[in-house]
Amino acid sequence: MALKEDSVLHYNLGKLAYFSSKKLFSDPTRKDQDDFILSLSLAHNDFKALLFFWEVVGEFPPKSPNNGYVSARFGQYSSYRWMLYRYLAGALNEVLVLLEKKKEVLEDSEIARAMAKLDTSYQHTWEQLKSLARNIVDERDEETKQLRNKISNVRDNISFHYCDNSHLSDNYKKAFFNSTIRPDGRAYFTNGSSLEQISFLFADAAVETFLIEKMGMTPSNPDTDPLRKFVKAAYISIGQLVLQYLKQVQADVVTLGPSDREYEVGEPVS
Repeated sequence: MALKEDSVLHYNLGKLAYFSSKKLFSDPTRKDQDDFILSLSLAHNDFKALLFFWEVVGEFPPKSPNNGYVSARFGQYSSYRWMLYRYLAGALNEVLVLLEKKKEVLEDSEIARAMAKLDTSYQHTWEQLKSLARNIVDERDEETKQLRNKISNVRDNISFHYCDNSHLSDNYKKAFFNSTIRPDGRAYFTNGSSLEQISFLFADAAVETFLIEKMGMTPSNPDTDPLRKFVKAAYISIGQLVLQYLKQVQADVVTLGPSDREYEVGEPVS
């Protein structure tokens, strides 16, 4: 897929900056906190990449087929969307596992002090993350309850489980056996002389069936789905906590300049 530089693929980055690498992992009394922040930094980057690819795919949607018709291109488009949705849910679950396993670090005075300095909207997202991680959700909080159910549904059924595929095979049967959506019972795929021309759309149909039946989704509505919207809020809030922590450990951030140019290693700041 060839994209122009000024398209969505153009990297919209802030100014390039740095701090001394020894500001992390040099103080043995702060190792657990530094470990935690490094993991959060990677999670932030993963969320950013997945959301970025989501926007790339959404930039070029093919025409939706009419009722009673099939479209290989729309099938591939839906495949990309469902895959990214599954990976967003999986990545979010990994963050929740991190928060649960490192709950002592999360409550540490250094981290708590950094969190207390965040804007209230970011603090609210962090409270939701902590509630989800501990599976302690106020039953009156419909938003967080819905998120918890969506995360567990995707995680337990269609996220990264290639080996235990009973849920996948069950949904394959629902997709094709006596289905009103696919009454012809045809398991579609695309074939060709190169690997990029091959796509097993029938596997995506099994995932799609689960998402439609269990989560009320369609290929047209993932953009407004609460889970995806929460991932975006979590990604921003995680980034803000990392930046605040760097301030607290006096990382002495130095800004080099715009990100659209190269800098020589060790180049002095003008």
